Amino acid sequence: MHVNGAIKANFSYKPGTYWIYKDSLSGTLDSTYIKENIVQNVDGGTELIEHINMEIFYYDYLDSSTLSGLYTLYQNHIGTYLGNVDYPFVPGNIEGGGTLLDIYNDYHTNGQTYKDVAVVSHLIQSGAHLLIDTFYINTSAGIIKSITYEKTDTMKINRVWKLQRYNIIK
Repeated sequence: MHVNGAIKANFSYKPGTYWIYKDSLSGTLDSTYIKENIVQNVDGGTELIEHINMEIFYYDYLDSSTLSGLYTLYQNHIGTYLGNVDYPFVPGNIEGGGTLLDIYNDYHTNGQTYKDVAVVSHLIQSGAHLLIDTFYINTSAGIIKSITYEKTDTMKINRVWKLQRYNIIK
């Protein structure tokens, strides 16, 4: 079974793709880039299921380290640590614990207007630790805005990252 053609066309990024964000609260710049894009077939029991795995690197400004993550496309899903987002985007709960809150025909941020923006939120709570991530996702530019709220007994952090520039290679 192949990856949905629209997902592949809109969200399969090649190495050299990058995004640069600015935290509108602190002025800090951060970047994310695609290191590799690997297509593989995974045994799905009765058939092979195509997966497109993209390794992402990003800089964690809190502890000055570079971190990596995996972003996977398969069937009608976009898989991240948020869970799986089904495409086309439909508001409601996301498999894995997130919620697709809204879809905007036009969304204005950082002096730009983006078409067809989905707003995805994910909440993790463990005891006194609360983490809420909200992402604004556009089919042509990827994540255009990210809001993070994190609270524990001893700290509270708010970050609002807005896309400054990007280079998408498909």
